[in-house]
Amino acid sequence: MELTHRDICVAAGTWLLQQYWCDLAAVEIAFATGIGDAIGISSSPKKQSQRLTLCECKRTRSDLLSDLKAKKLL
Repeated sequence: MELTHRDICVAAGTWLLQQYWCDLAAVEIAFATGIGDAIGISSSPKKQSQRLTLCECKRTRSDLLSDLKAKKLL
């Protein structure tokens, strides 16, 4: 079975939630400039530092290389 882009995004969101600092995770969130594949947020004011992590998911190495060549990454 081949993984879809959405499967990889959900796996990234699951991984974010497993991190000690992550209180909230969402997948495939639309922004004004595009879509974030997975985002993790530390929302607790009691934590020492606030954190926002954005994961960009690629199915293949060629997808990554084409985005790098076109300078499409953040």
